Amino acid sequence: MADQPVLQSRSLFDVLKGIGILEVVIHHTLGFAGRKYADHGSWEWWAMRVANRILHFAVPLFLFVSAALLTASLMKRLDWQRFVKRRAGRTLWPYLLWSAIYVGFRLAVLRVGNDVETVSLAYPVVGTLTGPRLLVDVPDLVRSLLWGKAYYHLYFMSILLQMALVLPFAILAARRTNLGFGATVLAGLALQLAMFLLQWAVLRFASPASLILWYLPSVLTGVWLGMNRDRWPEVWDRNRRWIVPAAAASLALYLAVEISLETGRHASSLALNSSFVLYTLSVSLLLLGMGPAIERSRFGPFLASLGQISLPVFLIHPMVLYFLGGPTINRILGSLPFSLAWTIAIVLGVSVAFARLVLRARLDTTMFGQQYRLYRLDARP
Repeated sequence: MADQPVLQSRSLFDVLKGIGILEVVIHHTLGFAGRKYADHGSWEWWAMRVANRILHFAVPLFLFVSAALLTASLMKRLDWQRFVKRRAGRTLWPYLLWSAIYVGFRLAVLRVGNDVETVSLAYPVVGTLTGPRLLVDVPDLVRSLLWGKAYYHLYFMSILLQMALVLPFAILAARRTNLGFGATVLAGLALQLAMFLLQWAVLRFASPASLILWYLPSVLTGVWLGMNRDRWPEVWDRNRRWIVPAAAASLALYLAVEISLETGRHASSLALNSSFVLYTLSVSLLLLGMGPAIERSRFGPFLASLGQISLPVFLIHPMVLYFLGGPTINRILGSLPFSLAWTIAIVLGVSVAFARLVLRARLDTTMFGQQYRLYRLDARP
């Protein structure tokens, strides 16, 4: 039996968020390095590609953690008005602000042809608008905001907003059905399979991975954990024996399908998505189960501190990564031994420094929707 009801731990979820944001930075940097520092198809390229796929669990992990935390908070104080206000301030506001920042970044820095092409489009009431297509094509701009496409990573913020909308219904369903842990996991997997089949046969969403419906097992399992915090140690002790094999088997299938796709062979989208869901849910549960040991390790304080500022690091790091792709700095980094490690260190270091600078200037509420209190790196939980 675990030595404490781990979901009561103050910094455990910050450790999980720290692992998640570290994975995000490494995942994106691996994709960048595969394009910049290796020849397509070389062993270095394959190594980075496989590592990129293995480190692909951050979004489900963050949703799992967020669902558990939000549900636990609501169980302590069921105040939906407060819930809506906090989600508007902590998720909606930074999403809109950073979408605007990245739209400006695309116009001023990236300057992709379709974005900056000057067009004139007519609309009812307002008449004709002339300017860069990115701003003037209002329907496309609205779609970009709804789907989180102002920049490639912002879809996660859109999913968080969607989760805030569906969470009350998920909690209500969990209360009425009163399912156990295993039944909740199986129900989430069954609903996810149904969603995959509906997408294939009927719905045909252009970007299904930008929908909360693509992450049902993570959200529903997180809701169950948020409602049953004290039962987690018992659940972990009873189920840990299958979590590692499930993660290993689903990862093997996921990698096999990804490799088939990379080599130009046909692969089943159902197998790809199903193995991804099983892998990411298993990893989330495994990390939660191992959380207390990680929290007590020498890396615990660092991960907790990083987790506290995971949102600022998440929002800024793609911009840092872009500037590292400039010809001069890219040539310098490419000439160094362990180019990938240097790039990861720079992206993470600059992103953390930016976050801390904003927090020190007391602009955290303005830019990120909340006030942050950081752990000291030498502090122990």
